[in-house]
Parts: sequence; C-alpha cells; structure tokens
Amino acid sequence: MKITSKGSILIAGHYGFGNTGDEAILASILADLRSQRNDLEVVVISANPHVTASEHHVRSVYWKDIHALLDAARHTDLIMIGGGGVFVDYWGVPADTQLTEGHWGIAYYNSIGILAAMFNKPFIIHSVGVGPLLTEEGKRLTRQTFEIADIAAVRDEESRKQLISIGVPANWIRIVPDPGLYLAPNRDFTFEIFRKAGVKIGEQSVLGVCIREWGDGKWKVEVATALDKFLETYNAKAIFIPFQKESDALEDDSAAAQGVLSQMRHQDRAHILSTVHSPEIVKGLISSCTLVVGMRLHSLIFAAGAGVPVFALAYDPKVTGFMDSLGLGHNALELNQATAKNIFQMLSQIWAKPDAVKRKLYTHVASSKLVLQKMNRQLLQSMGKGARRTPKTVEVELLRKFAIKQTGQLAEKETRLKSSFEYKLKAVLNGKPWYLAERIRKIRARLLLPGGLGEKLFKKLPQRVGGFFHRTREAVRRHGLFGALARAVVMFLEEGARAVRKIIFRRRHQQMLERLENTIVEHQGFIDYFPAPWGWSTKWFQRFQQISLESTKLGGLALYGGKPPLDKGLH
Repeated sequence: MKITSKGSILIAGHYGFGNTGDEAILASILADLRSQRNDLEVVVISANPHVTASEHHVRSVYWKDIHALLDAARHTDLIMIGGGGVFVDYWGVPADTQLTEGHWGIAYYNSIGILAAMFNKPFIIHSVGVGPLLTEEGKRLTRQTFEIADIAAVRDEESRKQLISIGVPANWIRIVPDPGLYLAPNRDFTFEIFRKAGVKIGEQSVLGVCIREWGDGKWKVEVATALDKFLETYNAKAIFIPFQKESDALEDDSAAAQGVLSQMRHQDRAHILSTVHSPEIVKGLISSCTLVVGMRLHSLIFAAGAGVPVFALAYDPKVTGFMDSLGLGHNALELNQATAKNIFQMLSQIWAKPDAVKRKLYTHVASSKLVLQKMNRQLLQSMGKGARRTPKTVEVELLRKFAIKQTGQLAEKETRLKSSFEYKLKAVLNGKPWYLAERIRKIRARLLLPGGLGEKLFKKLPQRVGGFFHRTREAVRRHGLFGALARAVVMFLEEGARAVRKIIFRRRHQQMLERLENTIVEHQGFIDYFPAPWGWSTKWFQRFQQISLESTKLGGLALYGGKPPLDKGLH
C-alpha cells in the first residue's frame, strides 16, 4: 500500500563518481521508496550533481558545497546514508575536516551524521558496508556515526562483526541486503551490445568477466591463463564488462581488462566493452551471461539477483562477506592466493553444476527482498511521526565538541588570515610599485587641481582622442592617407580652437556672473526681477521693458531676462 503524504529525504552515498555499483544502489533505493510513497521529494548529495539529477530524476547538491548541504538538511524530513562500502579507511581519515571542503571518506559520512544531529532530523544508515577499519580515527568516527543513527543497517555479517568489535551494541545493528540485488535489469540493448562483441545470444555460452585494478597486478597472468584454458575447454566467449572508467588507474576497469587480455592466447575469444553502461543495462548484460567471474562486488550482486552462477576473486573482505551471505563462500578465492589452476578448477565445478548454485541464489533473493522492503517501510514511517525526535545524549556531546573545534579552527584561520594580510600589506607599502604610484598620485594632484582646467581637460582627453582617431580612420578609408592626414590636422586644429573658444566663453561668463553678483550685493535699493527670456529687443510686450526702465528711474535695480539672438548688439 502506498503512503500518500508528501515527504522529503536527503540521501548521501558514493554517488556521482562514475561507479556502476553505487549508482545501482541509488537507483534501486529510489525505485522501492517511490513505489511506496507518492510525490516523494529526494535530494541526493553527489560529486556530479548535474549527472545525478538527470539520471535519477532528483534534486542534487555538490558534496563539498557546505552551504548547500546545510540548506538541504534544514529543509528535509529525513537524512540517510544510502548503501555502499563507505566505512573504510584504506587511504586514511582526514582529521578535523567534517563539514568542510576537505572532508572525504569516513569523515564525510560522519559529516552527514552531524548534519542530522544539528537539525534534529531522523537519521538512517541503510545497507552499508563496514571495514576494513585500520585506523583509530576511522573506528572512532564510524562508531560515532552509528550511535547517532535512529536505524542502522549493514549489508553483511562481516560488517556487523566489525561494528561490534569497535563497540557498537550488537542489538542495535540489523542486516539488510544490498539494494542493488533487486535492481530491475534493462535487456533492451543486450542483444545489440553482445552482437557487436561477436556473441550470438542463445548460440554460444558467455562468460562475463568483471575485474578491477588492485595490488601489484601479478594476479592478471593467473587469470589470463585460467580464462584461456576455460574458453578452450568449453568453447565459450569471454566478455569483459567495465563498472568504472576514470582517469585514476585504480578506477579504470578497462585498463585492468586490457592487462588480462594482452596476456591471453585466445584473444579472439574475448572482448572488452568500451562503454560503461547504466546500472540497469549492465545488469541486463550480466543476466544474459552463463557464468560471471567477478571482482567488482556489484557484478556478483547483479548476477545473484538475476540467478546467474558466480565465481568471486575476493580482493576485499566485502566480496567474501557477500559470497558467505549467499551460502557460496566456497565459490570465492582470495585474490592473492588465486592461481590459474585453482581458478580453472572452480570455474569448471560451477559450470558442471549450475542448477545447485541457481537454487541457492533464488532462495536468498526471495527472502532478502522482504527484509529490504520492511526496512524501507520503516524508513518512510519515521518521516511521518509528527512529533520531533528527542536528541540522543551522544548527539549533544558530539555537537558540543564540534562547536568547540569549529570555533577554534575559525579563530586560528582568522589569525592566519590577519597575519597574512598584514604581511602582504606591509610588503606592498614598502615596495617600489607602491612608491611610484604614490609619486604619480601626488604629481597628478598638483597638476590637476579639483575643479580646475587641468582636471577638466584630463577627464575629456580620452573621449576627444578616441573621437579624433575614429574620424581619422574613416578619413583614411574615404580620402586616402595624405588626404586623411590633411583633414586630420584640420580637424585637430578645429577641435583645439573650439576648446579654446569654450574656455574663453566660460571665463567671460564667469566674470559677468561675478560682476552681477557684486552689483546686486552693493545695491541698496529695491530690485525689479523679470526672468522671462523674451529679450530686451522684443517688439511685442513693451510694457515689461517700460516697467524695468521706470524702476531704474526710481533708484531700483532692474534685472531683465535677455535673449542672445535678439539682444546680440545690445550694450
């Protein structure tokens, strides 16, 4: 039954980094949530908001835009970390970077918990992978993030054991399968993609190979030798299906595939797909394989969800954990212990008895789907409780420490900025460029007095010069070089003469105003003021002129509005 009341969720994960598995998790979570609640609003935190918004039909914010994260958390009804093997510290933990542009890894996911605590929002950890945790800081932040959560779920037993070992109560942790297990496959493009790879579906067995870069790469020789023998023995075709293709060598599956293919004898029986397709299409491809060899965890998850027999090369405990959860731990080999011989033997055993593997997969998938749906129902119900949740003691203490730490960091940064600014300002003031600039400023101030002639000429000089060159250019085009030069000289002289006339006129006008002002100040009698600019020589309306004349005869001062065209010869 669908829940119809509107709600919003803020979801964080390893999204927008071009990893097929993580995008599959998000797609599957969204599909199930939307099937249960109408008009659900979702905001996803992503490394590539534009792509995430376009592919998943959600709003998206950049994972290092702290202002956007704060705004999204403030206006959401629930905050969630949505799946993926995110609580690992292979590459360490950046200290004291929570809710800064420098956060990544476990510090970033701890930031999501802090956001939930800051705004007192329900906080869910959904089907994540935990471990390996190699540092004390990684363990501390992981424990702290799980303690904040209202519902905490990991995707396998190994993750649960890891949490218990760092002090998270066992009864607080539930196991919910990876959402990618139930992603709906898209098989519309499978036939065409396989056809271009030289595979005819239904006529030839397909071995799907999903590997990644890891370690020193010595294992590639063993895998290549095993694949050669398998393809030769069972007349199959190998298709390398990439899950990620980034500039970073560690995240370029195509490069890893090429490293194996280049060492195979039967290269004509293998093909590397050049494109990283959408999660739904990749699952469609895997569902059409006869058997899948996987290093990528989600290649195994996709295969299990589609009922395709799997063999795992375990480069990470999460791979072993997933195979154990299927009851197929015996179908996995540790990558550093894998040899061409034991890889071939295990592939042959699975190939010989695929039905036994398929039965286990169908049973696991059917039971696990109910667990996932129950988790999502509880997640949605926690949004509509109405009453505000009561902050946990651990949250209050966390926010207190966070505030103290942030205040200290801000004060330190302010001190550094102030010192840096004062140092740079001192360097500027003592430098030669500043000395020369000051000298030029003083010279300019002496030559160009405010309101003076020099300042006025200086301000209009660029405009005048620009006009001069424009007209000169046009003259060259119309009259030729010599004709243009002659005209330019004439124009320049005309402009100069016009400027001189204006200066003379303004001076005379200023003198006349000053003389008029002195006359008015010195006059002791009354003043007759007629401002209308009709001109003294106007032939009509003579009464006003007569009144002005009579005023002067009585000892007054008559001010009459003149009109230059009419009074030109009047003195």
